[in-house]
Amino acid sequence: MNVALAETLRRAALYLEAGASGIFTPGPADEAVIGALADGIKAPLNIMLRPTTPAAQRLAALGVRRLSSATAPFRATYGALVEALPAYLETGTFGSFAGRGALPGLDAVFRRA
Repeated sequence: MNVALAETLRRAALYLEAGASGIFTPGPADEAVIGALADGIKAPLNIMLRPTTPAAQRLAALGVRRLSSATAPFRATYGALVEALPAYLETGTFGSFAGRGALPGLDAVFRRA
């Protein structure tokens, strides 16, 4: 077992001993490490979504019980704003924002999840 994994498991055990009900490990993306963490931590494991993280279904199979999106939704939203902003500043009209993120459908998306 590598030093970082052993230390993460040691710290997780201390947090659980102190009363934690789950463990958040934001760094790992490697399936072998994630699986070892899920096996070694006797509580729900939370992993952070990153570009190199396996898909949610695979993470669940490895033993992950929660997947945090971190800043990904904010960055996606901010990216849409950055794309629309130049046209808005040039024209001063709503057109550059049209068709971006109709809110009435947002609730339905979360209900499916």
